[in-house]
Amino acid sequence: MNPGKRAFTIKGSKIMVSGGLISQGCRVDVLVSYPVPNAKNDAPVNKIILENIPIRTTGTERETKIGKDGREELANTDFYT
Repeated sequence: MNPGKRAFTIKGSKIMVSGGLISQGCRVDVLVSYPVPNAKNDAPVNKIILENIPIRTTGTERETKIGKDGREELANTDFYT
């Protein structure tokens, strides 16, 4: 990475990022979705906050989550930098 640049990591899922098709070297747009207070419909607003951003690395980590039965279980969590 060039001096003066920053990288950040987003925790996501394969569904969130095109079914697992995003990998190192891809370029992506980063969007944010949020509800509009007092809107007449419940549709969220979607905005592009970053464009043409390179993916530096991807990875999967096992994380502890609470299952449907209330017990802890391990699940894959995907990370994108």
